[in-house]
Amino acid sequence: MLHSLNALEGYLVLGSDEELGYCKDFLFNDEHWNAHYMLIDTHKWLPGGKKALVHSKLISHINSDKQEIHLQVSKSQLKQSPSLLSNDPIARAYEKTYMCYFDYATWHVGPQPLDTYLTGVHPERVKLVGAGEEPASEKNHVHSANFVEDYELESDDKKHGHIKDFILNDENWDIAYLAIEMNRVLGHKHPILLNPSELEHIDWSQQKVIIDLPEKQILNSSAYHGKSYPSKGI
Repeated sequence: MLHSLNALEGYLVLGSDEELGYCKDFLFNDEHWNAHYMLIDTHKWLPGGKKALVHSKLISHINSDKQEIHLQVSKSQLKQSPSLLSNDPIARAYEKTYMCYFDYATWHVGPQPLDTYLTGVHPERVKLVGAGEEPASEKNHVHSANFVEDYELESDDKKHGHIKDFILNDENWDIAYLAIEMNRVLGHKHPILLNPSELEHIDWSQQKVIIDLPEKQILNSSAYHGKSYPSKGI
């Protein structure tokens, strides 16, 4: 099922035993356009300003009617998971530590979603992976979706609009679409939906997303009304 990231923000997050907080953001991999983590606003029950990050594979289901996101982990398990402070990058070393703690059968960051199975938690394994500086080749590409919202969509130095929303597929947590708010001068009343495969790259220094398509083709993309999606994104 497809979900608007903006709609999911504010949903109550429920662990296997009790409430954990509210959905605040999703972190996605910009190489493979997959939402790897959900960021939880825990209302400060976690000590030291620690972020509550939950891998998307630990989300059991979403109840849109009740605006709830249900997880496969308990409050205690989340509290003991590897720390990630606000100034830390989401690097592969952290992901390895995280996977080690939750005892996944396999760990992989690549073009396919993580093929993992949760079998337990092992706090004693957290120190197996060092937190030192990584080689450039080991840097991850995980970023806040909220941070990328409002990035301009641009081609050949022409601005078409900006990112308004991310549309997530909860079967594999791929980003099925980006909702783009088009510039008013183009006469589009509703945002359009673009598949991430249509994008060239993200220019982080200029805060823009580059696309190599004619403006006419961009304008002919499916309109987004917030309720239905083209079948190709399912």
